[in-house]
Amino acid sequence: WGYSRAADAADFERRVSDLVTAAKRAPALGGWCWTQLTDTGLETNGLCDAERVPKLPMATLRALLGP
Repeated sequence: WGYSRAADAADFERRVSDLVTAAKRAPALGGWCWTQLTDTGLETNGLCDAERVPKLPMATLRALLGP
């Protein structure tokens, strides 16, 4: 197992979009949740950095994560 890093904001947006799209299309799932809002230490898979600054504009996150 392991983490990978997005090269830049556009790459991060693509990765989030790919994950969310797959979850929304999976017929066996009734829902999903993003388990880590912010980065913490070695955990860097949050939607915000460790200072809670969003990694993408809020409008972009809303569009990606919304219905």
